[in-house]
Amino acid sequence: MQFWRRRGHWSEGRAWAARAAAWAHAVDTPARLREKALGARVLLAYTDGGVVQARQAAEEWLAVQRSLADSHGIVAALTLLGDFVSGLGDYRRARSLLQEALALAQRSDFGIALPLS
Repeated sequence: MQFWRRRGHWSEGRAWAARAAAWAHAVDTPARLREKALGARVLLAYTDGGVVQARQAAEEWLAVQRSLADSHGIVAALTLLGDFVSGLGDYRRARSLLQEALALAQRSDFGIALPLS
């Protein structure tokens, strides 16, 4: 991520992240490695202006986070996905996703998410 961010090569980074995520999905890759590849794909797609692609990647990323039962990851994925679907005009779904993220953050005592309330 740092390489693409520092040099501003978002499209190239997004292409590499998409390939890594596709490879991780195609072979029997551990969920934690898939999570890393999808997380990079989400952030690079969003930074490069691909909100639709970012939403699709965030949906996959959320599913992997849920399979890992990673509360921090689930909150992050729900928050980003809520932001993406809001940007696409689906405010009802955005509200639901963000409420779920806030509730999980509060149950898990994540101080960083509490300002969202």
